[in-house]
Amino acid sequence: MKKYLYIGAFGFFGSMLRFAIKNIQFRHSSVFPINTLIINITGSFALAFVFALALNLKKFDENLKLGITTGFIGTYTTFATFCKDAFGLIEKGHYNYAIMYILFSIGISMLAIILGINFAERFKVKEDEDEEDITAEL
Repeated sequence: MKKYLYIGAFGFFGSMLRFAIKNIQFRHSSVFPINTLIINITGSFALAFVFALALNLKKFDENLKLGITTGFIGTYTTFATFCKDAFGLIEKGHYNYAIMYILFSIGISMLAIILGINFAERFKVKEDEDEEDITAEL
C-alpha cells in the first residue's frame, strides 16, 4: 500500500512540473514542439540517473525509487504527446521539422540516458570513499 502512496504523491508533482514546462513560452518557431522535447530529454536523464543511482547505492528505498521513477518521471515524460506532436507536424506538411523533432527526441534522449548513468556512477565512487573514511576512523 505504501508504494501506491509514493507513486501517487510523486506523480502529482511530476504532472504539475510537466504542465508548467509545457506552458512556458520559448522564443522559437511556434511549429516546433520544444517544450515536449525538453520534458522528454530531461526525463530520460532523470530516469537513467535514478535507476543507476539505485543500483550503485547500497541503501535506496524501493518505495522512493518507485515514487520517483513510476510516479514523478512517469507522469512528467510523455511518449503519447511526442507521437501527437510528430504526427501534427507531418499532418501540417512540416516534414523537415517532423524529422528533426523525431531525431532530436530519440538521439538527444539517448545521450541524456548515457549522461544520467555516467553522472550516477560518480555517486558510487563518492559512497565508496565515504565508507573507507568511516572504516579508517573506526
